[in-house]
Amino acid sequence: MEFDYVVIGGGSAGCVLASRLSEDAAVSVCLIEAGPSDKSVLIHCPAGLAVLAKNGVANWAFATVPQRVARHLLEIAAREQEAEGGTLVARVSQQELADLAGSVREVVARALRELRDEGIVRVSRSGISVLDASALAAHAWPREISASRDVPASPM
Repeated sequence: MEFDYVVIGGGSAGCVLASRLSEDAAVSVCLIEAGPSDKSVLIHCPAGLAVLAKNGVANWAFATVPQRVARHLLEIAAREQEAEGGTLVARVSQQELADLAGSVREVVARALRELRDEGIVRVSRSGISVLDASALAAHAWPREISASRDVPASPM
């Protein structure tokens, strides 16, 4: 089958967009939705959407490259801290981090520069030191989620 437009996501915006596009009879539109049925009262109640956005039930919660970099740094550094004790250091190259984050080294380098400029990490040849684990966690997860996660304490 061929379509003039393919709209991904049958949420509020996707449905409105597909509806507007299909007003032109000469245009074919395909709307793709991967989520479950919308039987929950939270979906039909405007205040309920805020609850759904926070708990992830109706939110795919895709992460940006900087978020994925922060998550991987926390995971690697915490794992190495458990094995060695002491400071949070992720012994990983920028290329290895890029591979883990599903990106290219240049984008990961930019994310690390931003984290370094904010005083959250220190990058050296021996690895990436996490200077402020709480701030790194705030970059890794949305505010309402990071408060409920176990984040390694910043060693001082």
